[in-house]
Amino acid sequence: MSKLTAIKYVGHRETYTDGAYGTRITFNKGQTLMVPDDKATLMLRHADVYAKGKEVKDVAVVATTEEKGDEQTQDVRDSIANMDKTALKTFVKVNYSMDIDKRKSLTALRAEATGLVDQYGGL
Repeated sequence: MSKLTAIKYVGHRETYTDGAYGTRITFNKGQTLMVPDDKATLMLRHADVYAKGKEVKDVAVVATTEEKGDEQTQDVRDSIANMDKTALKTFVKVNYSMDIDKRKSLTALRAEATGLVDQYGGL
């Protein structure tokens, strides 16, 4: 099993489900959860949403590889529908290793990201 890092959600929403990095971990405001190191590194780049937390014991870690296919794919589509251009660019780069053109409209970028999910599957 990979190493885990304590990540605290400091964003403005009462609950937040990560869609940008494919973890599908749901945080409550101020909650600290253990996240795989590779995803934690990416999350910590967004100091307005995530902060390094104190290590917690006896916390359920959401498995990132044992999601239900159809439900997960729909969750990713739902997340895309709420992303701005920067989040979409990051999501596509992290999950599909592709660049998207931020000069396109937000609607076009969401359609492009959704197309990648449909073509290659949810994460």
